[in-house]
Amino acid sequence: MRKGMAVLLAIGIICFISGIIMAILHIGPTIIPTTMIAIGIAYIFVCIYTRGGTLILDEMVKRIDALSGNYSFITSLYFLFALSIINYFYPLPLSINDLLVIMMLFMSLSYILIRLYLMKRGKAE
Repeated sequence: MRKGMAVLLAIGIICFISGIIMAILHIGPTIIPTTMIAIGIAYIFVCIYTRGGTLILDEMVKRIDALSGNYSFITSLYFLFALSIINYFYPLPLSINDLLVIMMLFMSLSYILIRLYLMKRGKAE
């Protein structure tokens, strides 16, 4: 791993951990720790899926990235629909800010999990 990639990985880990600490201690608005966690996950994700400092981009990876984004968006819409159904029958004490935090984390984590599943499966149709 190159020095620049090691620094990027360290920044990602520090950003991820500090976002979790800020969320636990309730420091500042809730969107700041969520953004820090998402940025940390993105940096770590980029460092894991690079070889020699450049991203691996061929046709299969491009298709898998596109499908992962589409599937993540669709699952996020279903998740939001399920939350609205639950809120209709059992009102949840969620503000718009809390809902935004939940959706950002769900969308980023579902993208990563779907991408890992499609990469492991090896084909993108």
